[in-house]
Amino acid sequence: MAAASPEDLDALFRHAYHRYCDQRALIGTQESCAGLVAKLHAAGVDEIAALVDFGLSAEQISAGLVRLDRLRRAFTTPAERSGPATTAQRRMWLACQLTGASAYNEIQGVRLRGPLDEEAVRAALRGLVDRHPGLRVVFRPDGRDQELRQVVLDRVDVPVTVSEHHCQDADTAITAVVREESRREYDLAQGPLFTPRLLRLGTDDHALIIGIHHLITDGHSAGLIAADFPELYRAAVAGDAPRFEAPGGSPLDADRPVHDPADLDWWRAHLGTEPPVPQQPTDRPRADAAVGMGASVTAWFDPRRTAALREWSGTQGVSVFASLLTAWREVLRRFSGQEEFIVGTTFGRRTPQTKNTVGFFSSLLPLRGVLRDDMETGAAVRAARDAVLEATEHSGVDLDALFTEVNPAPGTARPLMPVSIDLDTEALPGITLPGVSAEPLGVGTASAPLELSLMVVRTGSGLRLSIRYDAGLYAEATARRYLDHLQLVLEAISDGRAARIGDLPMLTAEDEKRLRAISVGPQPVPHHTTLTEVRPGGDRPLVVDAAGRHSGGKLAAAANGVAARLIEQGAGRGDVVAVALPRGHEFVAAVLGAVAAGVAYLPLDLSQPVPRLAAVLADAGPVALICSHDLDPALAPGVPRLHVGGDSPLRTVTVTGDDLLCLLYTSGSTGTPKGVLIEHRNVAATLAVFLDRLGITGDDRLSWYSAPGFDAGHIELWPALATGAELHVVPDEVRLDPQALVAWLVRQRITVAFLPTAVAEAVLDQPWPRDAALRVLCVGGERLNSRPREDIAFTVFNIYGPTECSVFCSWGEVSPRGVGSPSLGPPNPALRLEVRDAAGRVLPPGAIGELHVGGPQVARGYHGDPSLTAQRFSTDDNGCRWYRTGDLVRWRADGELDFVGRADDQVQIRGVRVEPAEVTCAVRTLPGVLDARVLAETDDATGRDLLACHVLAERTAADGLGETELARRWRAGLAELLPRPMVPERWLVVDRLPLTQNGKWARQAGQASDDDRIAAAVRQVWAEVLGVDGFDDYARFFDLGGHSLNALTLLNRVRERFGAEYSLSEFFADPTVCGMASVLAGNRMRGEL
Repeated sequence: MAAASPEDLDALFRHAYHRYCDQRALIGTQESCAGLVAKLHAAGVDEIAALVDFGLSAEQISAGLVRLDRLRRAFTTPAERSGPATTAQRRMWLACQLTGASAYNEIQGVRLRGPLDEEAVRAALRGLVDRHPGLRVVFRPDGRDQELRQVVLDRVDVPVTVSEHHCQDADTAITAVVREESRREYDLAQGPLFTPRLLRLGTDDHALIIGIHHLITDGHSAGLIAADFPELYRAAVAGDAPRFEAPGGSPLDADRPVHDPADLDWWRAHLGTEPPVPQQPTDRPRADAAVGMGASVTAWFDPRRTAALREWSGTQGVSVFASLLTAWREVLRRFSGQEEFIVGTTFGRRTPQTKNTVGFFSSLLPLRGVLRDDMETGAAVRAARDAVLEATEHSGVDLDALFTEVNPAPGTARPLMPVSIDLDTEALPGITLPGVSAEPLGVGTASAPLELSLMVVRTGSGLRLSIRYDAGLYAEATARRYLDHLQLVLEAISDGRAARIGDLPMLTAEDEKRLRAISVGPQPVPHHTTLTEVRPGGDRPLVVDAAGRHSGGKLAAAANGVAARLIEQGAGRGDVVAVALPRGHEFVAAVLGAVAAGVAYLPLDLSQPVPRLAAVLADAGPVALICSHDLDPALAPGVPRLHVGGDSPLRTVTVTGDDLLCLLYTSGSTGTPKGVLIEHRNVAATLAVFLDRLGITGDDRLSWYSAPGFDAGHIELWPALATGAELHVVPDEVRLDPQALVAWLVRQRITVAFLPTAVAEAVLDQPWPRDAALRVLCVGGERLNSRPREDIAFTVFNIYGPTECSVFCSWGEVSPRGVGSPSLGPPNPALRLEVRDAAGRVLPPGAIGELHVGGPQVARGYHGDPSLTAQRFSTDDNGCRWYRTGDLVRWRADGELDFVGRADDQVQIRGVRVEPAEVTCAVRTLPGVLDARVLAETDDATGRDLLACHVLAERTAADGLGETELARRWRAGLAELLPRPMVPERWLVVDRLPLTQNGKWARQAGQASDDDRIAAAVRQVWAEVLGVDGFDDYARFFDLGGHSLNALTLLNRVRERFGAEYSLSEFFADPTVCGMASVLAGNRMRGEL
């Protein structure tokens, strides 16, 4: 035997194999074979087909079995087998096409110390691939409908990369390799999807890092690989056959699960048509397609606290997992503000048949739940327990197919469950190698298929808590803050300190320290307490308008005349006088006169419709109206009128900082504007901050852009009056022309300017001459989405603040460099900014909540509306006045605020705060309107908020006129009732009004569609795939019943029909007939339509 050639040995074993497959007999006596049979049984052999005793030792025959097994597989295994991919694999494969395959890379690692046999390592890794067909699987679309199939290759060459790292720090080397493997872009169609690497870290010091794609593995598979490798290594070192209890199974042989239709019905009802997806705030913008680059942070929950948690959970009749799930939900809730959302948890779908099969046999089980402050903590964990039990009871359903059906954001890479939680009851099996100590490495992976995944592992040292996070979205500090809050909540739960969810502590010690540093503005700058102390004079020009250049002395004399006449009429402290004049020197004199007389002024924007002006005047009840001679006499009949002109000796009226300075009106949700009572000290504090921050002096030139009645006038008018700087009125003809406005600013040598956001963004896109005098541009009124170019020499400030806080309460410098929208900046001096939840509790940094502003800039309240004042304004024990802004914000890591949205329906349109409800009330009064709803939407092109009006029209109106003409008439009619920014830009005639804030609607029949040849051909293909017809070219594929899986069929047929390349990402960017036709029209066609 020893001298036999390989060919002779093959022939001999082949002969023995065939003979004993036929006869099932042993050669030799029972006694001579008994020892070998016992050893084979001990090695895990279930059945002995043939055993030949040629007088050889048991060791020699055992060695020969390796060759025999290879021959058996050669005769019984086809070169390649394939079968349909599972639904879970198809969904993951599709996600890989959108985000890149690396998002689903998994890593295993082990540190090996001792005399390692590298050749044995290679042999063991080859043995893993030979033993487990799942490690030889690749994925290929097949056929006209692009069915995805998993193909088991007969042979896969898995090279083991060996690299030298003797001169590197071991941890650094391991981290670098893990990062490389995490970013590896696997070829899913060709493979291999299993890539081991061996690192030489030093003498007798190695690390084995195994990269593997999630499409062919799961948690159980990782355990199989870790368990099989030591035996394969031992066998390679010893030169004998590995001993396993059972052979590795093939994923193609796994039984397909049987699905109960009743379970599907339960899930449809449970999840609903729009499941509540978690919307956690991110440090970087969330794109439609996640990048999948991940990282992880870890903390330990020590044995004492773990035992307390286990004991408390037992008293509530729940598992530790239910308590962990509740705590994780609370952490997610406090940072997002959401009370109801879905959290995923891994659900294994293995059967006894797949016990030894490496493959992807798991899915995420959706756990829907609600958490509120008023819930008892015990009831909350029991509800979590019940949610897990119910979901598990109905798990006999194709969950991944269900997710395709109910996905609220189909056509994006963002999953239904971007957050998850898992509890491992045991760590991976320990690894023992002959002569080598092996220590599993908790290397994790530098990829993240989900946004936030909590991994909890029971260990002998308590619980290991790890958060794996998408590093493209979150900073490490944010992930650690989540982990800190998880421990804070778990401690409070297990200690029994929180009877209700609302009693759980909200802030860690680090949070409290950080908030003290960022939520309070610096020491206040010295300033006047009243605006009566602002008294311009002298011969220098103060106001420059179309009528000329007007000195401070001339304006002061005119103001004294106005004040004298007001006092003569009996006006005094607490009274209101309306000012109905355009921007210019007369308006300035009127305001200064009112202030000198001790009365509050009400500025009116004469461009607004007369009905709205009349409503404001009726509510305010002014004692006088300062206006021009040609003002419409029908406006405010019976109110005494004054005109600017003449002068008078200065008469002094004593006012305090608590006296009313002005009354400004903003949009109201009831359909009536609401007046904000602003005191002297409010604007005086704002003025002091503005002057100090910008260093404005009498040598500056300021622009005056804002219309009267707009609160930004405070930072245009008063800084000039207080310093003697020239105030230049922006001509109406250039205000809305960005190119002309830039030319005017340059020509007038303006040094400090304020512009509403929409105008400023257009101006920043214009070329600026290098010799422009402008040094500061302040931008405010709505969310700023763009940044200045690198070549712009002046500084841009993004200022934020509602009218109720006297123009602005924070501002941040906008750098040309930066990611995402510019921040709102830090708080003004003397102000406190706090982010609170609905219960008024201060939230930690990073959490989304309503902004509360406290300090001297906060207004008195609302005119004539004590109920609304009580809702929005309050005073604390220290006498500090607070205002609830209704704006949702969050603290960034750098101590500045990010604007997130509104807590109500209010929206900023061109710098004006608009209540959509007020606009809705006005629309309902228009001819031909049965009902309407006005919603705030976002312009995809600019990122700006705008108003969209959905109208349920009278049938006669809809039939007699086209939608375009109806919209034109309604827009014109509304412009006679409301200010221009409150007139919706979008008008849609609908069959029924939208019921939710997302504004879904059904458009009326008869609208125009694209009739060109490409769109018609695309529409035909859509109809074939969807099995429906008569849809709008602007309808989304997924709203018509399509899903991410039959999207593959659609794309393949489109490519087949047009002979043009069309990618999955292009389709998901605009999944409409119109969008697809547009892309195809730009590509070169190879065939005729």
